[in-house]
Amino acid sequence: MMPPSPHVVDGDVDLQLSIAGTVEAPRLSGRLDFVRGHYDHMDAGLGLVDVAIEASMIDGAVVRLKYSASDGGQGRVRGDATVRLDQNPTIDAVFRVNRAMLLQRDEITAWISGVGRLHGPWDHLALNGEFTVDQAEIRLIDAVPHDAVELDGVRLLRAPDEKIAAETSSLAAVDITVRAARNVFVRGRGLESEWSLNLRVTGDISGPVLSGAVDKVRGSLDLLGRPFELVRGELVFDGTAGMDPVIDVGLERESGDVYGGIYVDGRLSKPHVRFESRSGLPSDEVLPRLLFGVSQQSLTSLQALQLSLGIARLLGHGVGIQDRIRQMVGVDVLTVSGTIGEDAAVIAGQNLGDRVFVGAEQKIEGGQSTVLVEVTVADNVIVDSRMEAGQGPDIGLNWRHDY
Repeated sequence: MMPPSPHVVDGDVDLQLSIAGTVEAPRLSGRLDFVRGHYDHMDAGLGLVDVAIEASMIDGAVVRLKYSASDGGQGRVRGDATVRLDQNPTIDAVFRVNRAMLLQRDEITAWISGVGRLHGPWDHLALNGEFTVDQAEIRLIDAVPHDAVELDGVRLLRAPDEKIAAETSSLAAVDITVRAARNVFVRGRGLESEWSLNLRVTGDISGPVLSGAVDKVRGSLDLLGRPFELVRGELVFDGTAGMDPVIDVGLERESGDVYGGIYVDGRLSKPHVRFESRSGLPSDEVLPRLLFGVSQQSLTSLQALQLSLGIARLLGHGVGIQDRIRQMVGVDVLTVSGTIGEDAAVIAGQNLGDRVFVGAEQKIEGGQSTVLVEVTVADNVIVDSRMEAGQGPDIGLNWRHDY
């Protein structure tokens, strides 16, 4: 079975063509109009609608193009190109982008403006441009581990061989600058931050090199209900191969007589995480003091669990470690809810069949325990019961609907 293509092109075509000259040396002239089109590049998250292309050919030697498209909103892409098809084929194409959403993936959405140019002979193209990121949303998505098995020697039917793809890839020298004074937002895992960037992409299109920096404008991190200020943040791309910047990030807070935080440096692919305080506390004492106001030895088992899950989530491993703990305990559900105040609790429970859930909720502060029972009596209709120690049951009827 042939794998689905990441590119989808659709639209209406109107073709008018005339042939002159001789059989040995025909000359083609004509016009092609492509209207009401759309283009989707699924891997890149690029989707364009209202695609229109006007192409005219003169004596089979010169093709002139005008093109425009919309991102589905207010963003537009426009441009024109001249292609010469003589013994030394060349192209000179200019494209202008005006606040167009050119990236739309689970982890990133970006609106971009600028002007780019692709020009030169077919075998030695140059891609230049200057672009501004009007706004970008980068989401730190938790990694979900998978158990896919790779089979040696197995290749998808019609999938291009890596060596062939490398040999046939188009060569183009790249020199592109990308800037944003602010409005690059990075969110997720408790982080709420805004950044600026000034980057330059050079090298070849098959192996681009990135140089420049991404700097913090402002930001904070919510870890277990306690805010840490983003006091410094920088990612430096030093022009080495691969997209692996040097990072320097500091997140700090003050709690009582302790001032310290979380510090990350090194390469993004292999960061070094430190927990430090101005008073010189041991690293394993910093977060317990900043978050709970007690030493590591004074943490309750529930506080230690919540701290472990919070750090794992911060580092992007929250899903995996929480699943492992849940499997070790032998329950279907294990969650930490609320903040480290009075509302914080650990909920653990088991599904009994398809319609009954029995569990327990343990408050982190005060040690109060609650027995939970949920019974699904019909689709989207649930009867739940909560019974705290020393008190009677609290029974409710809930109707749920997903929009």
